[in-house]
Amino acid sequence: ALIEAGLLAGSAAVLDWPLIGRMIDAAAAGLARRGRCVVGDKTILDTLRPAADVAMAGDGLSETLLAAWRGMRSTRPLVARRGLALRLGERSVGHLDPGAVSCFILLAAMAH
Repeated sequence: ALIEAGLLAGSAAVLDWPLIGRMIDAAAAGLARRGRCVVGDKTILDTLRPAADVAMAGDGLSETLLAAWRGMRSTRPLVARRGLALRLGERSVGHLDPGAVSCFILLAAMAH
């Protein structure tokens, strides 16, 4: 996912918000393609895709982080359908997806 974002950035001297939005979108698309996952599979994509959608809409950083937070929180009631948590099956219900949490932490750290 980060490869797609990096390729999109290229040799840009400055990362402005429209470019960052496109980078997040490219990362989400790459992750969905490589992981063969969709939002609702209880993966990192549950955090990254909503953040990408808000960023691509031109909304600001705080709105993007809020979308990522909400996406991360949405994984709690889900049954894992992809990734390492898949083996947990129904036991994954009631827990946040670790990949979704990690993605939120990464986005929040990059924002600061």
